[in-house]
Amino acid sequence: MKNRLERDGKKSILCLGIDPVEKNLQRYFELLESAAPHVCTVKFNYAFFSDGRFDGLKSLIAHAKELGYFTILDGKRADIGNTNRHYLKELEYFGADACTLNPYMGLDSFEGFENAYLLCRATNPGSEKIQKLKIGSNNGKYLYEHVAGMAKEKGFGLVVGALDSEALRKTVKLGVPLLIPGIGAQGGAVKEVMSCLGSGVRGSGVLQHRLNVSRAIIYAKGEKTTIDDSLEAIKKMNKKIKVAL
Repeated sequence: MKNRLERDGKKSILCLGIDPVEKNLQRYFELLESAAPHVCTVKFNYAFFSDGRFDGLKSLIAHAKELGYFTILDGKRADIGNTNRHYLKELEYFGADACTLNPYMGLDSFEGFENAYLLCRATNPGSEKIQKLKIGSNNGKYLYEHVAGMAKEKGFGLVVGALDSEALRKTVKLGVPLLIPGIGAQGGAVKEVMSCLGSGVRGSGVLQHRLNVSRAIIYAKGEKTTIDDSLEAIKKMNKKIKVAL
């Protein structure tokens, strides 16, 4: 996964997040086609497809892969035993290149998964009560830092929100791929995030990371956003990233 991300990152480290609200699935096939020259990675938020409104997630992922995208299924899975085997079958069925995992059940809940990102540091208000608990002697480390160590051990990437600069600066030093949500609609600034990534290994090390942007692209101008509007938002975001590299 890391090698693929670094290679693709030479074109763009932007990740296009697909969080569809409206029922027009064809729009996302067209968006993937238009964005392919400018973006290498796409993340599908499973929750937006799980309520029965969409039947096209499998074909959408397949189309993305045909266009050359690295595909991430954001389902926040991980369990043990038979349950996990079904999650693995789900991932195989949809055919995504990677997935997101919830680390709460520990290392044995990752069995069978290969290309994955562990949820590490979210930036919603309630997350601090768990993720920033101090664990261990001498005031210890934050819980999210222990999760980051698990990812390093397994060779996984990490999901770290754009709004916590301290967490970004700490986790980037581990040398694992970071998937960074929170840019755009949630208030994360590209310049600050790129500065944090620069505190790790420069050059190809930065190219393995992905800045995920969803609503600020697919709904760049609200409900009436066109494909051209989204494409323009992608180009502007890429330009901001390149300036900060």
